[in-house]
Amino acid sequence: NNTGRCVDVPSSALAVRTYLQAFNCNNSKAQALSRLPGDNTLRVLGNCLDVPSQNFVTGQRIWTYTCNRTAAQTWRFGTDGTIRPIGNTAVCLAAATSANNAAIQLATCTGNALQKWAW
Repeated sequence: NNTGRCVDVPSSALAVRTYLQAFNCNNSKAQALSRLPGDNTLRVLGNCLDVPSQNFVTGQRIWTYTCNRTAAQTWRFGTDGTIRPIGNTAVCLAAATSANNAAIQLATCTGNALQKWAW
């Protein structure tokens, strides 16, 4: 994001329900998120970024889960660098703080640096 951190799967865990963190960008597979054309999912290590139980509220942490094409895994990618779940576009994918190991969570979209992501 604009604070120099990347979305990261701690310890490159392959298990579903692994909560994501912000971590120094290091070009590892744990940070190699991909978007498939027309799919609107974010994928890493064979799983999708997922909003647990489709709980689209501020403070909800984001985890990895088996890809299943539900609203919990479908995102809107803004030209402003924000990533918003289609289930509630008033919240954005964000790092909780600018520190290493900060939780990746949903936050009310304000446009601050913690909510801006680059590809």
